Amino acid sequence: MDCKERLESYLRENEVSYQSQHHARAVTAQEVAAAEHVPGKMFAKTVMILANEQKMVMLVLPAPYHVNPEKAARALGVRDVRLADEERFKDVFPDCEVGAMPPFGNLYDVEVCADKTLSEDETIVFRAGTHTDTMSVEYADFEKLVGPTVTEFADPREGTPEILEYRDTRRHRMRTLRRGRPVGAGRGGQGKGLGLEGPEKKAAGHLCLKGDATLSHVP
Repeated sequence: MDCKERLESYLRENEVSYQSQHHARAVTAQEVAAAEHVPGKMFAKTVMILANEQKMVMLVLPAPYHVNPEKAARALGVRDVRLADEERFKDVFPDCEVGAMPPFGNLYDVEVCADKTLSEDETIVFRAGTHTDTMSVEYADFEKLVGPTVTEFADPREGTPEILEYRDTRRHRMRTLRRGRPVGAGRGGQGKGLGLEGPEKKAAGHLCLKGDATLSHVP
């Protein structure tokens, strides 16, 4: 039984409604959110950490956010936390591709800590053990089944605005750069080939390099 089958069986046993989705291979959480056409904030990504160099904990947070180590340590009541090496945790999730673990750490005897920003959306979307499959459930059901410690440990990424407006100097009109889907590849990266100048070019380049931007016209 693979991870997705295990999740589906678990949710059915607990009479929880869910949806399964399949998409082209995507590695980063923001790429997955873009592939599924959902806001990055609805996508629950997992980050494995070591508390006090020993205890493994699964942190669950929205895709556009990052873990604040100091906040995480305070939330867990430990001295310090650090990212766990993949070699350290891959055997804990034998039915998952590395980095594609679902936020159901309880199925693997791993403590789960969720950032409270996840509860701001009624539904969460998450990886289902592969880089091509996701599932979605209501946040309330996730919290009921997993029983995570809900606290604050995540911060929004700095320097990556949700929407960047700029003037396309080639087409002489305003356009918008949105977080969600990578556009740097094949477009020159760092705003090259997008008709950007000055601060707008620098900002767009930051988004493209982060692999979390998509270009769309302003109506």
